[in-house]
Amino acid sequence: MRFQSLDSWRGLCAVLVALLHYHAAWHLYDFPLIRNSYLFVDFFFVLSGFVIAHAYGHRVGDLADFGRFVVLRFGRLWPLHATVLGLFLVVELAAFALEPWLGGTYPRPPFTESRSVFAILTNILMVHSLGFHPDVTWNFPSWSISVEFYTYLVFATVLLVLPRYRIAASVALILFAVVVLVMIGPGSMDVTVHYGIFRCLAGFFLGCLAFRAYRATTARLGRGGTMPRADLVEAACMVLVLAFIAVAGTGPLSFLAPLVFTVAVYVFAFEGGVVSRFMKHPILLRLGALSYSIYMVHAFVLLILENLASIAGKLLGVPLETVRTVNGSRIGLLDFGNPWIMDCLALVYLAAVIALASLTYRYVEVPGYEAAKRFVNRRGQGVPRLPGRAISRN
Repeated sequence: MRFQSLDSWRGLCAVLVALLHYHAAWHLYDFPLIRNSYLFVDFFFVLSGFVIAHAYGHRVGDLADFGRFVVLRFGRLWPLHATVLGLFLVVELAAFALEPWLGGTYPRPPFTESRSVFAILTNILMVHSLGFHPDVTWNFPSWSISVEFYTYLVFATVLLVLPRYRIAASVALILFAVVVLVMIGPGSMDVTVHYGIFRCLAGFFLGCLAFRAYRATTARLGRGGTMPRADLVEAACMVLVLAFIAVAGTGPLSFLAPLVFTVAVYVFAFEGGVVSRFMKHPILLRLGALSYSIYMVHAFVLLILENLASIAGKLLGVPLETVRTVNGSRIGLLDFGNPWIMDCLALVYLAAVIALASLTYRYVEVPGYEAAKRFVNRRGQGVPRLPGRAISRN
């Protein structure tokens, strides 16, 4: 089966997350759909649970299966994570070497604060979002990769230890995660290294339940059956998601994000409506295939862009940054004096992100996962094709 529509949605969400982190004085900076795009990480978690349940729900029956699952998940996530970490290290080493000539242009001493040497080790082990640091480190979007990998281990453990009670276990994990987020968290879903594992658990296992509901519905509809009034249902679901993102902000309403995205994943898994047909456009499918790379490399492109702007401002003696208060915090925004120029720079930034993502997808993502599959196959167990080549991340 090919969940192409869902994969295209993930590509668009990855682009919106990239625009969220483009801190510049452009026309769309305060646009609610972009400012609240941090919530699309919850879409990634829900979709990951849906796809992993589809691909592996009945393939982890013993310790050997567990080991194969871990190797394949590690091979899917770690190579790109390590590669982008390496790119950050190259920039940091360059800053360290050029520090005497930069004259304080670099925002902080190299290899300090969020880019400490200790954080290199935790990133390599993918534990950097499990309470070892007070905030995100190095390639900051990778916090979600850290918690997702260890959520995979929880999922496989449930299948191994409680195969007959997987639904009950999923519900229990969702409730536990939600209680922690609501009762102990900061009051919204805008959490990363401190409560991010609970955010991932809630979304991922809701995705698992969404797949169970999808499978039950398709069994009832029969082979080739489609959701009744699919055009209307998909349109309504799209409006629901966009309206929710626009108004959720960073308040208590954001706690509903995993549930809203669970409904969206369930609806668009059927691919029976006009929105799904539109989402199968080749350009959108390509964005879907690149979604993991887009998500992982955009912070590096921003690093280069911001460093170049900082050096240029220093050399020209002209400040290329303006300070704005956003959600009570003072944030420095790139500002070249005209918002239309910053709009054009946004397009250049996205083009650079997609170009780099295309390279990492071809030369890191695909070879990394293929290597993991060969490793598993050499141990006498074939790797089943995942649910659609289009769902490239899972």
